[in-house]
Amino acid sequence: MTLYRRSGPRAARALGAVFGNARYAILALLFAVIAIRFAEPISDGDLFWHLAYARQMLERGTLIPDASLYSWTPASTAIIYCAWLSELILYALWSIGGVPAMAALRYAAVLAIVALLWQHAARVGQPRGTLVAVLLLLVVLAAAPVTLAKPELFSVFFTHLLLWLYFGALAADRAGRSAARWLWSIPVLVLAWINSHGGVILAAPLVAAMLLGDLLNRRFAPSLAFTPKARRTLWSAALASVLATVVTPYGIAYPMQLVADYAFGATARPDAAWNSAHQSPFGDTGWALHLPEYGVAMLAVFAWCIWRRRRAGEPVDASVVLLVLAALPLYALYLRTTYVLPAVFGYAAIAMMPSRVAGHGSGRASGHASGHGSGHGSGHGSGRESARGSHRGARIAAALALLAAIGLSARAAWEAVYRPGATSWAGFGIGHVNPVEEAEWLARQPLGARLYNIFDSGGYLLWRLYPRYRVMVDSRAFPYLAWFDDQYRFSLGERFDSFLGKYEGDVAVIDLAKASAVRNFLRSGQWRPVFVGATAAIFVRRDDERARAIGYATAPGLKSLRNGATALRVFDFALDAGDWNTALDLVLQLHGPLAGQLDARVLAAVAAHRQAYLLALEGKYSEAAAQLHRALARRFESDRDRAMLVMLQALSIMPDRSTPQAQQIVAGLAKLLEQRQ
Repeated sequence: MTLYRRSGPRAARALGAVFGNARYAILALLFAVIAIRFAEPISDGDLFWHLAYARQMLERGTLIPDASLYSWTPASTAIIYCAWLSELILYALWSIGGVPAMAALRYAAVLAIVALLWQHAARVGQPRGTLVAVLLLLVVLAAAPVTLAKPELFSVFFTHLLLWLYFGALAADRAGRSAARWLWSIPVLVLAWINSHGGVILAAPLVAAMLLGDLLNRRFAPSLAFTPKARRTLWSAALASVLATVVTPYGIAYPMQLVADYAFGATARPDAAWNSAHQSPFGDTGWALHLPEYGVAMLAVFAWCIWRRRRAGEPVDASVVLLVLAALPLYALYLRTTYVLPAVFGYAAIAMMPSRVAGHGSGRASGHASGHGSGHGSGHGSGRESARGSHRGARIAAALALLAAIGLSARAAWEAVYRPGATSWAGFGIGHVNPVEEAEWLARQPLGARLYNIFDSGGYLLWRLYPRYRVMVDSRAFPYLAWFDDQYRFSLGERFDSFLGKYEGDVAVIDLAKASAVRNFLRSGQWRPVFVGATAAIFVRRDDERARAIGYATAPGLKSLRNGATALRVFDFALDAGDWNTALDLVLQLHGPLAGQLDARVLAAVAAHRQAYLLALEGKYSEAAAQLHRALARRFESDRDRAMLVMLQALSIMPDRSTPQAQQIVAGLAKLLEQRQ
């Protein structure tokens, strides 16, 4: 018992030291997560058509690019896309540093967001303890999906900057200083924003919440409202921000289009069914990115901050609450608008935290509490009990915050390495949504200029191959809305002959992710595959004299793929096309360096397919049929799969394989097992 009493205080002090330094551990986790989570290749094709726009603007000496320039199919210029400022910045960075410059830009934006929130905590008088550190981690993780290197990144950063300016104005006004420089910076920001990305439209509900919130504060919490002079400046700055939106190369037409389309749905967007950015965060993509979980966590933390503030007898700023309410529908609307809530949550939660709660882990709040009640008698005892309760509460809060941070960080890091997106990996480069090696191969060939291609890969194709080739469609979508249904159904494999008859192209570059469309070309007697890379297969017409001397080839990069889902797609294509050498090589990769990225059942099915092929070559038809049947439980049966299975099953039940019928089946099977040349 004596030993227990003596070791107890030491253990408590040690535990207190751990929890007292929890914020440093969480900050270390935050920067580790940023380093790992954002170390990924360019996994979006949009960047490249933005670079092409910038190149066009510089070559033609105009800030209004021609949207119809890059395609041979019908393309409209009716919809305005104004992002010239961000596009020129991106182009300048790309010209200087290429892929590393894009990675640096993304890291710089994320770190700037963290720095602004960290400074905001100090500015509003909040001790930067464990809770603030966890909030930063949550904000970074929730916003990560929309921080790709493209104009949208500017909107993400500008949203944080808008909030930082507003709360800076509040802090200055409440401290008796002028808020003018903060508030007049907002229309300057809007001027840059309107010329960088259409996400500026999302600033409107935030500014409205600021204005209405100040009016409510004036009525119900005068101590939190702007002074009359600052209020006049706030309204003047808001009006100036509205006027700033017309200062674009398109004048008033651009902001009017944004309002008509996004507030009233004036332009039908059939591409919404295709583009995940237009889908709800409560769909499959959103759940895979944990957006519903992050949303619930942010709301729970904010509600807790409000409750603790009210319990402490401190007033609640109406503008802060209205900002959160304005951001909530945007978070639930679709993936493209989810970045607003993490930004608002970060500033709002920090502003609403009572000081004694915010300081958990910093050692200051609890330290001050222990200094109170230093008298004698019963008051002294109750003071000690209160101090011990405060210490205990601080340790519990710090422990929970540290555990939450460890859990979030571990999951984010593990998924970045072992569960990357379908075209991504842990590292840098250009992701496999972009047909890099395919484009290089095309650039060397004497083929016709009109490409059949898929929505996702068109951005890179037009950037790399224009003017030598022209795309059918690309991820801009808006120039092609009038015939979007045609290409959508073509991409899904629902239309083929009728589509090719209506739109006559020369070469097909078909993403392997669209397996049905790929199989349509493989089945066609008029087309043959000539090249396959990590992203797409390239087909030429059999009667094209320019392609007569071109044989079948594979991209060198297939020897060392870094994404399991990508390797699986190439494996499936190789099976369908009879490219057994590539298929067998990919089996080794899938069971080697890529094994950790795929489910064990998928790997077992892949191994079964390899065994079926090897057994069939050895003439062990019964065993081969059983293995192929097991393998086909994973994937849709292609024509080659079905034919092989039927032949193997037939041979496995034939007692005499020397008959003419058996020999005919053996010859047909041997034909299927030949390596494509």
